[in-house]
Amino acid sequence: DWYVEEDAFLPLVSIDGHLRHSHLVGNVATREAAAAAGRQIAERVLTSVGWSPAPEEPHVTAALRDQLLWHALLYGSEPAKDFIEKSFQRLMAGESVHPDILKAILQGGALLHNARALTWMTRRLDQTASEHERLTIMAAMGCFRDAATLAAARDYVLDQVPDRNRFIPLVALAANPHAVTDLWTWFVDTQDRFKDFHPLLFERVIAAVVPVAGLVDPPAVRSFMTRYVEAAPQARDVVNLSLEKLEINRRFRANFD
Repeated sequence: DWYVEEDAFLPLVSIDGHLRHSHLVGNVATREAAAAAGRQIAERVLTSVGWSPAPEEPHVTAALRDQLLWHALLYGSEPAKDFIEKSFQRLMAGESVHPDILKAILQGGALLHNARALTWMTRRLDQTASEHERLTIMAAMGCFRDAATLAAARDYVLDQVPDRNRFIPLVALAANPHAVTDLWTWFVDTQDRFKDFHPLLFERVIAAVVPVAGLVDPPAVRSFMTRYVEAAPQARDVVNLSLEKLEINRRFRANFD
């Protein structure tokens, strides 16, 4: 409440980041409260700085807009939904979207259109010559809403995405509240398909998945990761760090139960 009129980049990014964390790992009441506060802040700031990029605006304004657009949609903002929907429709029609908001528009399009968006994204990945666009699309492939499309996206990532980039959509899945419910089960069941991951890149997946998706059953997750370290001792540091974050998230959620 002390920061409802805040307009500086660093405080806003920090506030939004903490609200997103609460929205992702809290209980139902915590998520609803975080979404309400986040929606209020995001809509006010986006209305103030403009929903579309302006010529020669500061980089921090562009970065803030891109972050808040995607989060506002997750928080249930109708103005954000309307803006992203119209922008994504232009993308699918072959028109361009300003690069400063491309990531948010792709993420939002994935959330709103699911299977239709996945079809468009996979086709676009085959067509584009821009590595930046490819990376942006892959980050958005972790942002679908319905279970069937999320499953199809996970399979596509493991089967079609180059080894060096596979971690990008998988890390995005761990930040998607619609994806984390069954993410741990999938992670465990898919271990054989992770064997060709570069160890350092797989560490990024562990660090993203365990602290959030592991909330479904922390004791089972700790047991599984303990056995994993026995077979892969080089991962001990990232596993210990991830389990520590899992415990912090578990205690955070328990404080509100």
